[in-house]
Amino acid sequence: MRDIVAYQESKREIAVHRQALKAGGQSKTEAVCKYPF
Repeated sequence: MRDIVAYQESKREIAVHRQALKAGGQSKTEAVCKYPF
């Protein structure tokens, strides 16, 4: 059950990362390293 919550949290963080990448063009590799899936 906790894994599901963690997965949903990480998915939300990835969405935030993607928005940040679109907006500011931050390091893409940083997000990839953090969330490899």
